[in-house]
Amino acid sequence: MQKRKSKIGSIILLVGVLGLLMFGVILYATIKTKTSSLNKVAPFDKLIGQTVRLNREAYLMQEIPARNDDYPFVLMDPEHENFQWYIDRTVIDPPETVILDTIPAGTPITFEKAIVYTNGVSGHSTPCIFGWIAINGKDYRVEYSWGKLDLAKWFDQEKKSWKFWRAPWQEAPDTTYYEIPAAQWW
Repeated sequence: MQKRKSKIGSIILLVGVLGLLMFGVILYATIKTKTSSLNKVAPFDKLIGQTVRLNREAYLMQEIPARNDDYPFVLMDPEHENFQWYIDRTVIDPPETVILDTIPAGTPITFEKAIVYTNGVSGHSTPCIFGWIAINGKDYRVEYSWGKLDLAKWFDQEKKSWKFWRAPWQEAPDTTYYEIPAAQWW
């Protein structure tokens, strides 16, 4: 009888441990940031592997701490949707963003890849394009977050619901709506 109770206790303990492990894996998969490549998705597909020139002045910034170790610098310009947010973060104590340099119009930038990040907690997606830029003889690996989801179109279940403001390398804004795939779980 004692052996039987011991066996049942072991099975209950094993099921409990496995249940906790499964819960942990499901929780991790749910709240982790998910990513997907946008290298072959419009409008990014026409930029990957290309070098373009900035049409207007922009700024080289660095977030503290950097969000991305491979691309620790941020390309920012006054037409960017979050420009004021970045500027506001330069004047708080301690600053969370630093303006490192002004990037003049005509400066070339080479794009290497594009990714969409989806936050596991909020579900908010952010498309980003990555590349490098040379300023004053030094190369900087930069990130430019680009694109905004039109929630009205998205709630109406329209696949083409992403709009892209005029980036610093564009002469005119692109008025087309694009379909950006959801980021993958793993």
